[in-house]
Amino acid sequence: MKRNEGSNYYSLNRRSVPTAEKVVQAASTAVTPEQEYAQLKRQYPQQGTLKAQTYAGQRGFPVQDVKVEIIKNFPSGKYLVDTQWTDISGLTQPVLLPAHPAEESNQPGNDHPYTTYDVLFTHPDYTTMLVHNVAIFEGITSMQSMEMIPSGAAPDGRNIIEYYVREPDQLNGQRR
Repeated sequence: MKRNEGSNYYSLNRRSVPTAEKVVQAASTAVTPEQEYAQLKRQYPQQGTLKAQTYAGQRGFPVQDVKVEIIKNFPSGKYLVDTQWTDISGLTQPVLLPAHPAEESNQPGNDHPYTTYDVLFTHPDYTTMLVHNVAIFEGITSMQSMEMIPSGAAPDGRNIIEYYVREPDQLNGQRR
């Protein structure tokens, strides 16, 4: 094994192997979900609002004390943005979230003029529900409603039910 001059790599049968110094340096420059969320907030200082509503019995009655977690997915992992609890009316407080500028929705070719978040609903008496890709638009209050299913009553006895929100089909007058 021979160290290449002027390099932090060693040559080993035509392979370069990073030195411990380079490995530590690479690890220290790895981006975390917290850093990515901070960058998102800097990049998009505009905000949209998310509220959640929980109910049972086909909107028959609100479900209180549901833990509602708002999660942002990044390449580096998931970031828990906020945690709310539903009140006696089954509603959370409004949460302000970074959102793409409204003017991006008027630009042809911009397929994603919104920011997406996942919303997780948990309660000890109900099946856990997870909604992926909830769209947040600048200056708009989005309401994510969730019908809570009693524990043990979920299809196939599942512990969690996941929903995937389809992206808006028609933005900027274009169909996908």
